[in-house]
Amino acid sequence: MWNLAKVLFVVVTVGVTTFLGFQERHAGTPTFFFVTLSGTAVFAVYAVYHLLEAGEVRQRLWIRGGDFTLGTVSAAALFGAAFAFARWVAPLGTPRAGWLLRVYLQLGDPDVLRKKVALVWIAIALAALAEELVFRYLVPALLEEKLGSRYAWIASAGLYSLAHAPTAFAMRRAETGLNPLLPVAALGCGLVWGALARRTGRLLPSVFSHAIFNVAVVMMFRLYGPSV
Repeated sequence: MWNLAKVLFVVVTVGVTTFLGFQERHAGTPTFFFVTLSGTAVFAVYAVYHLLEAGEVRQRLWIRGGDFTLGTVSAAALFGAAFAFARWVAPLGTPRAGWLLRVYLQLGDPDVLRKKVALVWIAIALAALAEELVFRYLVPALLEEKLGSRYAWIASAGLYSLAHAPTAFAMRRAETGLNPLLPVAALGCGLVWGALARRTGRLLPSVFSHAIFNVAVVMMFRLYGPSV
């Protein structure tokens, strides 16, 4: 029960900080990034401590041949799914396109991101590492006692989506209602990244995939508006 309480604490804390960070008043500001990632960062530190205690740092975080390839291929597949979603579910000219617009509004002006491209890439990489440590290692490890390893990674993907569910309310607009974009994306991506972590027994393939996917949708091949 104690492990389940820890999982609940992780999901609620990340959900609260995500909700606060995605308030429109923080759009395009450093506050958005700091608040949104604060909860995950704290638990990522705890995840590293957990790895050290279990003696699994080398096993989980040591790079091996094929890690970057797995990350790149899976990120490309996820980007293809995101592109299809944007074109078929939220195409330009429809009210649902406002879902994408709202997310990119939160990320900030492309011109500003372009001027700070190195910092943005570093932030994306660190955020990917933190989220993978928490939701592809820590949460599944805590759930295995009750669910077993066969189902813990699937449940973790669902909880990853649940932790992003508050953004649907934070980015709500009168004309489009709740914004389901990030919870849906978190579920799909969480299943793929969780499968990578389970199949390889390591985190770097999913970290690479996570970072590459985020760089693609945030900077290089934006799904709404000009790319950076």
